[in-house]
Amino acid sequence: MICQNLNRNVCSLMGSKKLQQLLKSQEELEKKMQKELATKAQVEQEMIQLNRELMKTRAQRKQLIEDHCHMQAEIQPFSGDSPLLMGYVPDPTKPKQVAPIKVWDQQTQQLEQIQWQRQELISSYEFHTSSLREELLRQEEIKAQLKKKIHTLNARRTVQITQEEHIKSLQMEKPRIQKEAKAHLQNAQNDLVKEWRVLRHQLSDVEILLGKIMMGKHNHVLEHAADKSILNFTWQLQNENKQLHKEMGHLIQEAQQLEAQRTRLRRQKQQLQLQQCCLESIKEGRRRKLLIPCQKGQSSAKTTLAPFPDTLYSGPEEEQVKLWMFTFSFGLNVIFLQRINFSF
Repeated sequence: MICQNLNRNVCSLMGSKKLQQLLKSQEELEKKMQKELATKAQVEQEMIQLNRELMKTRAQRKQLIEDHCHMQAEIQPFSGDSPLLMGYVPDPTKPKQVAPIKVWDQQTQQLEQIQWQRQELISSYEFHTSSLREELLRQEEIKAQLKKKIHTLNARRTVQITQEEHIKSLQMEKPRIQKEAKAHLQNAQNDLVKEWRVLRHQLSDVEILLGKIMMGKHNHVLEHAADKSILNFTWQLQNENKQLHKEMGHLIQEAQQLEAQRTRLRRQKQQLQLQQCCLESIKEGRRRKLLIPCQKGQSSAKTTLAPFPDTLYSGPEEEQVKLWMFTFSFGLNVIFLQRINFSF
């Protein structure tokens, strides 16, 4: 019963408005405490930084005082010997007539000058990078065109190789064809001789049987027929020989044309390889030249302070002139190679 009563009391308290207000106020106090702790930590960090700066300024002041004392100690022996020279040295006891140097204004001027030079360098760098990107895109287009040409040349090369193989096979078959023609001619001559001998033997038999008069007539007819057959056969052989000579001449001309085409394609391939090597060397040179100015800029930023405007662009301008001269010579070489290609 007691536990139930306690639970009821707790529930009634949780549901009351006062408890909610207390919880809200507690949360607000916790937030304020967190903000105060954060501000306190920030103030402590700022105090630590200010103490460090104060220690640095004290050390610099101490060093300046020591340098001043050291300089006064060095000047003291010469103060009595050379009054003329000491007239140029300011006397610490007398009030200074020269206006004090405004170090802050001088530093602000130097800062403005550095910012102006930095802005100019950024603008020039952006201009050069944009021009180099355009040139790179142009060179990529040229490279794509060269790849297309190389592809077409490779196709021509395959055709040329097949033609060369066909020419070699024809040249290898040429002596065989000549031997076959000679053998065919020799066989035809042998056949004619055999037929002539047979006919002559038959004529001799006819002379014996029919007598001298009839023999003379038949001999004349047979000789005429034999001569006619021999002439026809020799005429056919001559025509075949002429046809073979014509075919050989055509084959020789085709072989010469294919050889000339092969030399021309070989030259075009060498020229395209040379152009591709030139493009790769230009890209490599530009990449190195882009890396060299960045390295020079980093080293100069570490070692120098506020360079004069007249000596600011001495290095990059010389490199730009060299780059322009190199691209101009490369353009002339490309134009010359294109003219050679058109001439071929």
